[in-house]
Amino acid sequence: MIKTNFKKELSELHIDVIADKKIWKEQQNKAFNKLKQNLSLKGFRKGKVPETIARKNISEQKIIEEALKETLNILVSKASKEINKDILVLDSPTYKIQKISNVDLEVSFLYPIYPEVEMPDYKKVGIKYEEQKIEPKKIVEELENLKKMKTISQKKEGNIEKEDYVTFDFEGFVDGKSFEGSKSENYKLEIGSGQFIPGFEDQMIGLKKGDKKEIKVTFPKNYHFEKLQNKPAIFNIKINEIEIKKLPKLDDEFAKSINAPNVKTIGELKNYLKEVLNKQNRQRARENFRNKIFKKLLEKTKIILPHALVQKQIQNSKEKFEETIKKQGLTMEKYFEQFKTNEEEFLNKLKKEAEENIKTSILFTEIAKKENIKLTNEDYEREYKNLALVYAQTEESVKKMVTKKQMQIPLTNDRVIDLLIKYN
Repeated sequence: MIKTNFKKELSELHIDVIADKKIWKEQQNKAFNKLKQNLSLKGFRKGKVPETIARKNISEQKIIEEALKETLNILVSKASKEINKDILVLDSPTYKIQKISNVDLEVSFLYPIYPEVEMPDYKKVGIKYEEQKIEPKKIVEELENLKKMKTISQKKEGNIEKEDYVTFDFEGFVDGKSFEGSKSENYKLEIGSGQFIPGFEDQMIGLKKGDKKEIKVTFPKNYHFEKLQNKPAIFNIKINEIEIKKLPKLDDEFAKSINAPNVKTIGELKNYLKEVLNKQNRQRARENFRNKIFKKLLEKTKIILPHALVQKQIQNSKEKFEETIKKQGLTMEKYFEQFKTNEEEFLNKLKKEAEENIKTSILFTEIAKKENIKLTNEDYEREYKNLALVYAQTEESVKKMVTKKQMQIPLTNDRVIDLLIKYN
């Protein structure tokens, strides 16, 4: 028997399914046989325990638990056939066991349903789209950054100067004693980078390969090792190698070395950089516009979100967060302590984010429906071209990495943003 209850006010569909007694008994028999095959008892080989003895060693609870796994698949299949085609289900159902024994099984499936939406006039929100222009100096800066990435070094004869790379040995002493981390051989340092104690690198300027020197410094008062704070120190150093940075020339060979699509000359490289920077600027401007306009829209939108859908997103976010901090060597307890928060505040934050994300997705869908937005093959091809530009890949390689299905929602949302920019 199947009972359906559409709870519009909760955006939920409840479907209660009573399992056929014969099928439920068959599943229990299958479960018993499976458990029996894996049963190991003294005096019997695995899977060869007689049924009468096996029944005494396998509890009814275990049989029911095992039988439930397969039976749920049968029942959810029956429940899904009862869903009206006019009802849009947003996710797979959660379930609750209403009644269970070796004779009866009744399960209630809860489906999150696309909710009713009351939204304001999205054509008159009053948020203006603003995009900054790319200044010529920005392209020059990007070229300089690319030059630094392609910097090579070559051995230098003569005195150490700022920005030289120096390979040297050192040993430090505080109060006449060596300390942890005070000794190293063939350490490589860029002079002027500020990696060492203030004053250390300045005292190396003017030295030559093979020179030895005693460098006197004082550890800063905020040094990360408390016992060394404000302590005077002496370092004995020996210079092993000096190298100078060699920046490449901005010519066509340099442009080719960047391996950007269709770039063979320095002029083409500049145009490519301008196009990339414009693309990035446009993305930032659109993201800023999107955040502002949807904040306004959400303030005046009424949506009853399915509780199960919100809870699922909260759980997913929680699991991802726990996995992230675990990689950093933290537990949730340590995280709460370090950031002076607690589990309740943390879950409330996740709930707020989940509700906002789901509501935003629904608003995108509603506007797309009202505007009858339908993607064409040209839309997909245009996006493949854009992605190839952003990631400096060929269109063919991008197509292998990203499917049209993966692009559908982002592209549709982009079309929605285009219309919102136009209307406002």
